This record gives sequence, C-alpha cells and structure tokens, in this order.
Amino acid sequence: MPWKEDRALSDNFSKEKPLPLPACDPEIEASASSSGEIEDSAPASRGNADISPSPDIPAELQALRKEIGVQANTLDAARKQPLSTASIRGEKDLNILTGIPCFQLFYNICDVYTDSRMLVQAKRFCLSNEDTLLSTLIKLHHNKSFALLGVLYGIHRTTASEIFKASVIILAEIMKNAVFCPSKEAVVDNLTVYFKEYSSVRAVLDCTEVPIQRPKDMESQLLTYSWYKGVYTAKVLVGETSGGHISY
Repeated sequence: MPWKEDRALSDNFSKEKPLPLPACDPEIEASASSSGEIEDSAPASRGNADISPSPDIPAELQALRKEIGVQANTLDAARKQPLSTASIRGEKDLNILTGIPCFQLFYNICDVYTDSRMLVQAKRFCLSNEDTLLSTLIKLHHNKSFALLGVLYGIHRTTASEIFKASVIILAEIMKNAVFCPSKEAVVDNLTVYFKEYSSVRAVLDCTEVPIQRPKDMESQLLTYSWYKGVYTAKVLVGETSGGHISY
C-alpha cells in the first residue's frame, strides 16, 4: 500500500547519521557571553595598531570650532551688510563714493587710522577699520543721513552716528598734517594762467554751509541756525591757493 512505502522511507531517513557540524573556534566559544552574544576577543594587533587619543585633539577641536564660528559670523555680517570695502569694484567707484582717487591712498590712510584709533579708543566698532573709514568718508563727501548709512551697513542709525562722531575726530587728527600753507614763492611758481595778473594772491577763501539736523540744546541751535538758508548748518571756511592747493 502507498502509505506503507512512505512510512518505510521515513524510518530509513530517521536511521541516517546526522551531518557533522563545523568545529567552533575555541577562542570565540570561550568569549560567548551569557546573553548569547559573541564578543570580539581578537588581539588589538590583528588590525591597526592601538591608537590612543592625543591630548592635543580637544584643543585643536576647540580652535577649529572657534575658527568656524568666526567665519560663520563674518559670512552673516557680509550678508547683512550691502556695502563694504570688498564690494567696491574699482578705483572709479571708490572715487565716486569717497573722493579718494586710488586704493593705495585709501589703504595708506587706513593704516594710520587703525594705529591712531587703537591709541585713543579702546572700544571696538561693529564694523572693520576699512568699512568704518569708508562710511566716514562717504558721510563727509556726500553728507548722507545716518539712516541711509545704517541701511548701507546693516546697522542702526544711532550706531552709524556714534561711529562717525568717534571716527571723524581721529580722521581730523590724521589729515591735519596734509593741510599746510605753502610759501609765497611756491604759490607764485605754481600760478595758473587765470591768476597771472593776480600774482600777489596767496589764497582764495570759500565759505560754505552744510545742512545738519536740529541740535538738542539751545546754545547749539543759536550757533548753527542759518538765517540765510533757514535751516541749521555747519559753517566751513576753506582756503585754497591760486594753483588749486587747499591751504586752510
């Protein structure tokens, strides 16, 4: 009967010897934990050599994190600051913004400005020395409002005002040596054709007024109010030689 043949096959299969299992590594078997996990008991020399952390690594990591943080802050400041010295495309743009004809002269002034500022003022500005000088020269050359300077540099208008007030004093101390009165002989030697008939002229005076905001105190209001223009102004007296040199 068919069921007898199936039973006979089953009996023969059960009588067969079991297949031999591969021998287990004694080191791995000895290192088996009670939870059934196998721990790696191979010596450290099997792979790379034993690497112990250097004591200087934490200091290096801190230095790298600090450098990355400074770069990130600089990048954020650059994104918030539409105008900077680095964004000036050429000397023509520099002349339009500040009246200075070349970058060499600008950076020469900036070097002296930086040294002088460190001597007279310990407080740092939120702008770099180059951008502080640039904003001051833009204010002097175009007399733009502090609100506009604040927009250009991504700062508040009061901050722009404080930077200008502190910076213009330092700049005046530096640039006063650039203004000198030449001798009469030097003036005569450099006369233009328009002043040949006026060789005795030493200087041509130009008085001008620059509109300013209304001062807070009464005394300053009386000193700065211009009845001619009907606004508050800063009075400026400029002396120029017949050859075009500013002498006062």
